Amino acid sequence: MGLPYAPKITSLQFELTNTCNLKCKMCPVNRGMKRKRGFMNYRLFKRVVDQNPKAEFALLFNWGEPLLHPDVFRMARYLHSKGIRPFLTTNAVLLDNEKTDRLLTCGIDRITVSLDGCNESYERVRGVNYPNVEAAIERLLRRRKELKSKTRVDVSMVVFKDTEPYVNDFVRKWRPRVDRLQLQPCLDFNARRKTVCKEPWRGNIVILWDGRVTVCCVDYEGHMIIGDANKQSLRDIWNGRAIRMIRRMHLKKNFKGVCERCGEYETGYVDSRFD
Repeated sequence: MGLPYAPKITSLQFELTNTCNLKCKMCPVNRGMKRKRGFMNYRLFKRVVDQNPKAEFALLFNWGEPLLHPDVFRMARYLHSKGIRPFLTTNAVLLDNEKTDRLLTCGIDRITVSLDGCNESYERVRGVNYPNVEAAIERLLRRRKELKSKTRVDVSMVVFKDTEPYVNDFVRKWRPRVDRLQLQPCLDFNARRKTVCKEPWRGNIVILWDGRVTVCCVDYEGHMIIGDANKQSLRDIWNGRAIRMIRRMHLKKNFKGVCERCGEYETGYVDSRFD
């Protein structure tokens, strides 16, 4: 294709599942996602990890709630045993006493709780009881101290018309309690891209639950598949024909498909995932 190879793969993003227990207003998972639902096979997960021992970190989240996966703690432990830092994002609704302690003792480097509001604003966006989720986060923070866990705990809020009026309340409430607070603009899936995206070069690769590989988390329907981790190594995929065509498309600013309609370049969402 005449394009230089990209830098090595530094981070892995595993979609453990694309099923979720919530129906949030701004998320496509239970509001229009058409692709088949399922859970990543542990053998596939292990195969990918074993083939990429030099990866620095791995995100156990793409679309869906990772705590629904029966092997999530086993997966985190395996990453940790290989020297790869596991990150996990959760809505915390399923965080009971047992799961809280297991999360804090399985080697996860950072837990990010997607919160999206306070009190009634949260309940309007996510459709579940806010005090219960707040109590789950408080328990997570308390048990972290009691267990002397080194796991960092963050909270994040997607800012859009339903949550914007509550940003100040959210910041005042959570900034003193957690390690990091994130405010993420809502992704616009109907934007018109104008600038080159860094994602095809940055060294992060997304493995969907069924093993298909896409270049970016924004591709929630899996329309820009660049390979299959069941049959190929990520190294071959990362420098294969499909991804090199996407890189060429960006260099020429001839955006098509998912890239054409992506507003990530305006939100900075992708760049902030592994800070």
